[in-house]
Amino acid sequence: MLKADWGHMAPNEDFAWSKAEQADTFSMANVEPQLPGLNRQGWERLEEDVRAWALTRGDLQVYVGPIYWGAGSIGKDKLPIPSAFFKVVVDRKTGDVVGFVMPQKAIPKGDAQPWVTPIARIEEEAKVTLPLPAHWKESTTAWPADLSGWRAKHRAACAK
Repeated sequence: MLKADWGHMAPNEDFAWSKAEQADTFSMANVEPQLPGLNRQGWERLEEDVRAWALTRGDLQVYVGPIYWGAGSIGKDKLPIPSAFFKVVVDRKTGDVVGFVMPQKAIPKGDAQPWVTPIARIEEEAKVTLPLPAHWKESTTAWPADLSGWRAKHRAACAK
């Protein structure tokens, strides 16, 4: 039997400002079965990167979801198991866009660069058309993330 976490597409921690909003992140519309070695490591680090980018870049739009390559299903209702997950981040001010795909496997916390994926490939594999800005510029490298700055700001906010 697959031991899986309920991987949040919109991270629970991003809604820490409201207990009601945090509770809503556990809706079945927002979770997918995700291996603990991905959910608690590589995927979590990508979530932290996005928070750091929001701190330095400002208004970001984030698209996230599962990709199914036929990895099977779980449970009596045969819930499909995602083979991978995508995240596309749009800097609304500059039009910069960067996309990532992480396979459903244990990925250690670390640099997101190995997971940068062309937007066209993400749309094809996820079977989605993303509503990107008219004049978007695709990044082929992960943006620099000031994680220590984000963590310091986060600690200070939590201390209040």
